[in-house]
Amino acid sequence: MPPATPTPTTPPSSTPPPGPGPTNPPAGGCNVSWTISNSNPAPNTNITVAVQGVSDPRGWQGVNLRLDGGSAGITSNGIGNPWPTFNYTVNSGSAGSHSLVFTTNNNSYSCSPTASFTTVSPALPGPTNPSSSCNPNGPTATLSWTAVSGASGYMIRFDNKNPVDSPTWGAYKDMSAIMKESYACLGTSCSFTTGPSSILPFPPPPALPDLDIGYCANSNCSVSTEGPSNITANDRYTWDVQAIVPNESYPYAGTRTWGTDFTCTSCKVTGAICGLSTSNSITINNISLTDSGWGATGMSIQRGGNIIARVPEATTYTDSGLSPNTTYNYFVACYKDNGGGSYTQIGAAPVSCTTAAAPPALSTLNIRENNFDAPAGAGSGTYGKSGLRSNQSGGNYYNSLRIRQDLDSNSNSSNIALAAVGFGGKGGNAPYSTSLSALTWSANAGNGFVLLYAQNTADAYYFNGSSYYATKTFTAGNFYVYYNGGWYPTTGGYPPSNDIWQSISTVMEVKLPSDPTLPSGPDFQVRLYSPLGSRTWGTYGYILDTTGVSRGSSASLTPAYGP
Repeated sequence: MPPATPTPTTPPSSTPPPGPGPTNPPAGGCNVSWTISNSNPAPNTNITVAVQGVSDPRGWQGVNLRLDGGSAGITSNGIGNPWPTFNYTVNSGSAGSHSLVFTTNNNSYSCSPTASFTTVSPALPGPTNPSSSCNPNGPTATLSWTAVSGASGYMIRFDNKNPVDSPTWGAYKDMSAIMKESYACLGTSCSFTTGPSSILPFPPPPALPDLDIGYCANSNCSVSTEGPSNITANDRYTWDVQAIVPNESYPYAGTRTWGTDFTCTSCKVTGAICGLSTSNSITINNISLTDSGWGATGMSIQRGGNIIARVPEATTYTDSGLSPNTTYNYFVACYKDNGGGSYTQIGAAPVSCTTAAAPPALSTLNIRENNFDAPAGAGSGTYGKSGLRSNQSGGNYYNSLRIRQDLDSNSNSSNIALAAVGFGGKGGNAPYSTSLSALTWSANAGNGFVLLYAQNTADAYYFNGSSYYATKTFTAGNFYVYYNGGWYPTTGGYPPSNDIWQSISTVMEVKLPSDPTLPSGPDFQVRLYSPLGSRTWGTYGYILDTTGVSRGSSASLTPAYGP
């Protein structure tokens, strides 16, 4: 037969004797099992603890329950079934973890195992004064509230209610952020602003870092690479905030406070790129303005930190009056006229553009009379007469000219196609425009000539005695002479040389020293065979740049050759 159930020699007293302090007695070979009514009670609330004896070689004598090493806060409720089950009421005490140890033989021996429970912090009240504001740049939303005393941090959630307007949280989008109090609050004022941020796992770890972000779609939370996204303009959002305490795991303690739903508007300018630039203007192309309920009046153009124009919405804008070869920094933004001279601008798109170098231009005409053939000491003569070669009794006259067409400092070998100087008619026979056709017409009308150097190969119209639109190809590296409606040489071109004079029979010889240098321009030397006109020509300059633009003078340059 099984042995009779032992009877405890000393039943539990209703008021257990005080324990020996925080040190529990050594293990005594007894074994128990535990039943605790609430393992996470609120502070200073009662829980029930049932300790069922499993085995004790001493017959369960002088049993006792110890709380945190003592017996204060424990009331015995006697023995229950199945026997022996020792019942107690335990006060949960203050927040934190508490130990339970069952002893026998008047606290001489401890039974195994021991037990514990954790008293949780009191629930924090909900934050007060919730409010929201929008920044249309983005747009972003700032959610604000008043701090809760005792909170270590806050959990913020907001939900996009479009396009599905449902009372269910996370019906469309759900974003949650966890923030330390020191990160969220300045004094009693706390806030959270949406926008790109670093991502940490969600739910956040108990350590409560400065900012944890979880981004959820349809309530299925996962780590996102975007962070708390900029909210969607014109969509309605609902949100709440909850105070939390240290080391709490999800879900969080504290009462949630719901803020008022909000909708943010926005306006953005995107796509702005540099278009055509000249030496004094810049065009910005591909401007795209997207107004999402903000109410833009048009575009604001800012250069170098200053607003230079407010214009209606457009895809291009041209800024003029600029300096050559200079980089300008622009912002193109949405703007709104608030009335009374007040404006707001948002959504700026930056773009930096550079003006083109200044175009080549004429500077001065340098004409110097020379005496290449006359013997030393010759050179006196009457100003106003054509120079003659010495073998034509020209020894007493200047019989040669040195002509240089000076170009400005913007001229270089890459932007000049043709550079020419013309000696032609004055008054009514002056060139009618800056074209080569007009320059050759004037030379023909005034019994003059044109000297031209081709820095780069180019085609141009000229006057051939009957047509203003005769065409000639000028080959890079050669020079040409125009006289009496035609060009010399008639084919090809004269190569520059320090030694070789190119002759137009009975008219003149022309030499261009080798390797003409720009921007100073070609330096021609001319010997006259016989008088040409009356030495009262007008002098004119001409440039054709590599973009096909002609620049020249239709008024006689200084000095004019002749009185």
